[in-house]
Amino acid sequence: MERKKIKILSNKNKDQQPDATPKPRPDGKEKKASTQKKLSASEKIKQAKLARKSKKTDDGDSLKSEAPKKKKRRRQNSDGILKKIAPLLFITVLGYCAYQLIFWDTSDSPDDPITKETPDKEKVNTENLLYGLDKTMYTTEERVVQENQTLQEFLNEWRYPREVSGKLQTAVAPYMRPAVLKEFQLYTLFFDNEGSEQPAYIVYEPDNYSYITFCLIPEKIGAIQTKRKVKNTPKTFTGTIQTNIADLHSRKKLNYQLLPQLESALAWTVDFYHLKPGAKYKMVFDEIFADGEAVGSKLQALEFKTDKETIRAFFFDDGVNSGFFDERSRPMKRAFLKSPVKYARISSKFNLTRKHPVLGEVKPHLGTDYAAPEGTPIRAISDGVITIATFKKNNGNYVKMKHDKTYESQYLHMSKIMDGIKPGVRVKQGQTIGFVGSTGLATGPHVCFRFWKRGKQIDFVNERLPDSRPIPSNQTVEFIAHRDALMRKLGAIE
Repeated sequence: MERKKIKILSNKNKDQQPDATPKPRPDGKEKKASTQKKLSASEKIKQAKLARKSKKTDDGDSLKSEAPKKKKRRRQNSDGILKKIAPLLFITVLGYCAYQLIFWDTSDSPDDPITKETPDKEKVNTENLLYGLDKTMYTTEERVVQENQTLQEFLNEWRYPREVSGKLQTAVAPYMRPAVLKEFQLYTLFFDNEGSEQPAYIVYEPDNYSYITFCLIPEKIGAIQTKRKVKNTPKTFTGTIQTNIADLHSRKKLNYQLLPQLESALAWTVDFYHLKPGAKYKMVFDEIFADGEAVGSKLQALEFKTDKETIRAFFFDDGVNSGFFDERSRPMKRAFLKSPVKYARISSKFNLTRKHPVLGEVKPHLGTDYAAPEGTPIRAISDGVITIATFKKNNGNYVKMKHDKTYESQYLHMSKIMDGIKPGVRVKQGQTIGFVGSTGLATGPHVCFRFWKRGKQIDFVNERLPDSRPIPSNQTVEFIAHRDALMRKLGAIE
């Protein structure tokens, strides 16, 4: 057979080469054109290089077309990994935040306006602490608030500028009325040991259960209230009155704070000024301790027994109103007090045929005289409006008030009428309206108390006065349970 010769052509001049396809012969045999020349070796190498170059170009184009697919595949793999580790990352971040909240270091946080001069509390002996301050670092001085003393007057003694008073009044506003300090309350001055004439701190005690610290260090001016840790210890007490109610304190060593509570519970039902010796009483009360120090007592239940009757009173607080109530849930507090003067004695009763001690003639005594030391406060027996407050020859200094459409009361022979008491002024039950004296037609210090009902003077001592409203019906069940528990405690007292 005849060998076919193949001519290698480049891509560049392929179209310019003559047609190498043999033309058919008439006899049906194909024959290679004799006119074709053989390629030299150098031309073959050149053609091979061109073919190799063309292949690389095609391969490069194919790689470029595949590259985005590979990149997309990688991105899909990354998204899958993130979805798997996302819950773990969330839990890790949440745990870190919780750790920071629990173990947050507050050493660099801003200080309070009042900073203690004892940074290392563990090294400070607690016996040296006074109101939270290390008293070994200061010279202390105790004083008592004077009558009508304001915060501004409080600071003027040490010549503090007005701006200091302004800052303190703003700082103390959440705890107390800044312009008013309770008279006779204790306060303590802290002077630093460097000899400063101005106190660094002033600690004021508005009550037994808290204290307010005023910081007067220039860069830390402020005030803060500290509440003491309070604990109540239940106690009981029993005894017999030999002379009068005040005898309970002097002879029985009863906490003096219980006396006004006792008087408050029974002031509307017991006539302390006609008590006969032998009246018996039982009490259930709480002894109150603040920071381990006894600071007072709170009367919870009381039984008072005379030769005529047995009276029981129970303290009850419904969250809105509080006070003493009897066994039938009626308030012990009545519309009127039993007497205008505490712990006094009746020196002269209501008497239509009494012989006047000064005039020496029979003249009706239309009032009740309560003898008491000069200067003893006289209190309004009920809410009312002052109608008269003046001086009259026989009455001396006296006050008259109207309580409602039915009742009026009058108080004579005062040594002095209380400041601010004048016609038109409304007063509250128990409010001081004057002081016991002997002005006018009187032989000694006392108050002549007179009482009107519908315009007619009556015997106040023997008058049956209206009661107050009982506990609301929706609180009766709670009160009964409270009352019964206290009754059991009273019954256990021997």
